[in-house]
Amino acid sequence: MSAIAWVRNGLIFAGMAAGGAMAIAAAAKAPESADNAPLAATPVVLNTARPLELPLAQLGKPVSLDSAFGRTEVTGIATFRVPADPLGELGVNREFDGNLDLEPPKTATDLPPQKAADEFIPGEEPKAGTPPTKVAVSLADLPKEAKESAEAGKAELEEGNRLLQEGINLVRGVGVQRDLNEGDRLLAEAARQFEAARDHLREALTRAPNHPGLLEMMQEAKANLFNARKISTGRRG
Repeated sequence: MSAIAWVRNGLIFAGMAAGGAMAIAAAAKAPESADNAPLAATPVVLNTARPLELPLAQLGKPVSLDSAFGRTEVTGIATFRVPADPLGELGVNREFDGNLDLEPPKTATDLPPQKAADEFIPGEEPKAGTPPTKVAVSLADLPKEAKESAEAGKAELEEGNRLLQEGINLVRGVGVQRDLNEGDRLLAEAARQFEAARDHLREALTRAPNHPGLLEMMQEAKANLFNARKISTGRRG
């Protein structure tokens, strides 16, 4: 190691030793406690300034908006005349205003004076009647090959209608002594008649498609078949 290096290292160690000594000396000297430190005197400043004086509103003089002078005082705009009816003096174009008829509408004069036949009148309820069992359908214009099946379906439909009405009366006790067993038997027999009528009418429609009479009877047979099954099974359920 050269002499310069020895000198440099010696200076470094000397500086470190001096710094350590100063730190030890500072630590050895006890600092004064914060509790024992004297409090600095805080001067008290009193606000003795005079408050601002706000301008007062001039309320001693009455002001009327109905007069030109009053409106001039309030708005600051010179007003020389106040109209008695401001809206009446507006230039509104009434050319396109509609003519409003505020009177109630008059009763129509073409209504019949008597009440309708099916109108409900309290205390005059119509009595339940027996629906017709005959089918008012003409089969005269059917071709010969479709007439036999159509007439058989019509007869079975009429018989089913009769059995259905009798079964409903027995089940519900309408006009006769209530008999559930006999009513169910008649409803089952009516359902079989409607099924047979449906099959015969379907056969007739294959020979005379879209015939109005056959379509009407087919619709009635299906609807009554549903009613017969619904009433019977609904009572049991």
